[in-house]
Amino acid sequence: MAASKSIMHFLVDSNESMAQNTSSMHGESKLNVAKSAIITYCCQRNLDSKTVEFALTSYGDSVTDNAMAASDPNSGYDNINDVIRMETMTQDSYQRIHRMQPSVGTGIKPNTISALLSTFDALVKAKKNYKYNRTMVLVTDGENVIAEDDDDMEDLTNVTKALNKGNAAALVKPIPLYVMLTGKVTHTSSKIKRENSKLLQSLAESTGGGYVEAENMGDILW
Repeated sequence: MAASKSIMHFLVDSNESMAQNTSSMHGESKLNVAKSAIITYCCQRNLDSKTVEFALTSYGDSVTDNAMAASDPNSGYDNINDVIRMETMTQDSYQRIHRMQPSVGTGIKPNTISALLSTFDALVKAKKNYKYNRTMVLVTDGENVIAEDDDDMEDLTNVTKALNKGNAAALVKPIPLYVMLTGKVTHTSSKIKRENSKLLQSLAESTGGGYVEAENMGDILW
């Protein structure tokens, strides 16, 4: 029997705070550790299986390049950059990940909800009408407010419903969300990070995915 084909979409926070280090990263920024984790994981998966493809989108980015913004520039999907569209990883793919930089000094605030919706749209449309196993992985430090009001919470609920439902018409099964929060949550963490950690853990678990707080490569969930 042929192995099930899989596609995985990484959604990576590239806001200014991702340039900072966490306590055990020995000079490495949170974004650099995230990039190293993603590259290591993709390399290992490619060795284990020839039936997996990857995509990577950064949000809070100084660049806007995604399908939803392209179809409607006023749709609110700014600062979301499709760094890698769904493909089998190559050396060029890894170089594009290496070149990712945090948006230091830009004042850009990442919109996590818009980024999740954009990534879900891309995952559903990738390999449409093929029964691939689809997975979304969110990587963030949780240092920016995700849900500011009841409308945002409703939007997050709708994201969860969409992930759990998939898209039967396009043969898309439910999509689990995994969350990697860079840096452990402690009593010294910001209130925003503590609140976001609870929110993201609940969101991930409600989709059948998982949640991890990572200080280093040994903590990585996937």
